[in-house]
Amino acid sequence: MPGIFINYRRDDAPGVAGRLYDHLARKFTGGKLFIDVDAIKPGLDFVKQLDTQVSQCDALLAVIGPHWLAAADSKGKRRLDDPHDYVRIEIASALKRDIPVIPVLIDDAEMPAEADLPEDLAPLARRHALELRHTRFASDADAIVSALHTVLPETTKKNRKAIPLIAAGVVALVLIGGAIWWLTRTSPGTQTAEITPAPSTPPVQPWQPATPQPQAVIPPAPSYDSSGGLLDKNADNAAPSEVTPSNVTPPSPIAPPSEASTGDTTSGQVPGVQVALGDSFDKVSAAYPSGRQTTVSEKPAWWAQSQGLYFFFTGDKVLDNIRLDPPYPGAIHGVKLGDSFDEVKKKLGEPLRSWDFGTDKANLYQFGNTNVRFDVNPDGKVGTIFVMTAN
Repeated sequence: MPGIFINYRRDDAPGVAGRLYDHLARKFTGGKLFIDVDAIKPGLDFVKQLDTQVSQCDALLAVIGPHWLAAADSKGKRRLDDPHDYVRIEIASALKRDIPVIPVLIDDAEMPAEADLPEDLAPLARRHALELRHTRFASDADAIVSALHTVLPETTKKNRKAIPLIAAGVVALVLIGGAIWWLTRTSPGTQTAEITPAPSTPPVQPWQPATPQPQAVIPPAPSYDSSGGLLDKNADNAAPSEVTPSNVTPPSPIAPPSEASTGDTTSGQVPGVQVALGDSFDKVSAAYPSGRQTTVSEKPAWWAQSQGLYFFFTGDKVLDNIRLDPPYPGAIHGVKLGDSFDEVKKKLGEPLRSWDFGTDKANLYQFGNTNVRFDVNPDGKVGTIFVMTAN
């Protein structure tokens, strides 16, 4: 079974790494995928454990974001210069074993130069890199899958080639069996010997088709980039939709609170924010002149960082996603940053959908034509809120 190791820095590309993991899990169902450092066992040397995990893999994907090279620790020291940095340990372990390492560039990141890397990572600069863009995630991720197939052990390639041969063999057996039955079946005027089963042999029951069981509908999983921007609704990490059986009712959106004082976002307006969903890029930048323009996955964005506001736009520069971080003080449907998720559920009920987003748990609620997502950190507190247009 092929082993694929996904190497990434948590504060640089958690969302993209998790989404890539999900894509690969569907493509390499018979293999092993390694991601994150949560599997490290307590009480053991984590350097040796990481080295052992990497040694079990046949390829390593190094996910590189815009802050990958310059990421620093709490003392301001560059993390890659630390011999105990887990990102460095994993990549260096693969390079020294001559395990194929494929750099994966996200959010317009550039490939680091050899001179900017520690000595044990210098060979990384000579590896051919692939891009992973949120606007073309499906095709870019498939290109990564194709690249992996070229470097994985020969046995996996043979197994892939053997699949159509096995299928052809099954068809041939069915045809041969049918021919034998046709030749030996009873014809008019032909006498055949009747075979009586032994008394101990139970009578063979005629085959009956299994009664189909209804399956519940799983709503498509919303998709986000590493900064929380809403991805294309056709992204391939959405769960496949199924025909709804007559006796299964899909989940209904939670109705918005009746009091406007709770921070009702149904109209696209966020409490304490001077603009609303659907406004133009020019209106947002004029309302927050101290902010700065940037680009997230090839789409315009505007950072009003000192106020904890991040604005994401469509390709046509229409505001469709507002991210709220500290020190934003407002309440969204009665929920503030720092509230516990238990408090959220008391006020809003169970979320329409929940999924892992890096180290956080994303929880989606729908209010009319607006989606609100509460990201809950490992401490069980709401750390980030997204208000976005419901697609």
